Amino acid sequence: MYRASLLTLKLLDIHDMVKFEKKCKKIMIIDGRIVAPSMTAALALTFIAWNFVGGSVVENAYATHLLANTHVLSSNLPELPNEYEIASKIHDLVNQEREKNGLKQLSYDDGLASIGKGHSQDMVSNNYFGHTGSDGSSYGDRILQERDCWRADGSYYYGENIWWKKGNLGSSSDVARAAFDWWMNSPSHRANILSSVFITEGIGPVVVFGDGAYNDRVYITQDFC
Repeated sequence: MYRASLLTLKLLDIHDMVKFEKKCKKIMIIDGRIVAPSMTAALALTFIAWNFVGGSVVENAYATHLLANTHVLSSNLPELPNEYEIASKIHDLVNQEREKNGLKQLSYDDGLASIGKGHSQDMVSNNYFGHTGSDGSSYGDRILQERDCWRADGSYYYGENIWWKKGNLGSSSDVARAAFDWWMNSPSHRANILSSVFITEGIGPVVVFGDGAYNDRVYITQDFC
């Protein structure tokens, strides 16, 4: 049955081959980790990908290559960005920079991260980039609706950084570093990261994979309180 199945595989053009590899790589990301397939898993992925690539089928020789080299999917394909890893890496970069500047480290607030992710998703869904939500809300409206940012001096302290990129995103580390460096080179965003009045932050990335790397997008909202 295995040999007969392979004989049904036909030539696939280079565009579909790239899509096949990308689909296989996405299938193998589990909790942000790349998992090398067993021989059985590689066979299963071959036929899953067959169904994914618009009804096309994979070249016999290429499928055989995948099956004979069980680590090819995890070793040769580029790492795809993962939302959880992006948030974690940005949080680390922020606290490293704060430590360099003699500031207290920020705690991580899942509630703020959820607020940020909601705004990132709103920007994705409604195709815009800005602090004002599609419903007219400001970042203060969104943050204070869910979080009490009041201090003993009677003031409320909150802030927001946003960033986006379209195209070849690179790895989670690449995305995190690009966003962080852009913020640090912008006076108002840098001021938020190095503010002594903030005690916590949450980071909400949304990654959207398109038909090709040129259509991939990421939006990130970083909220402070």
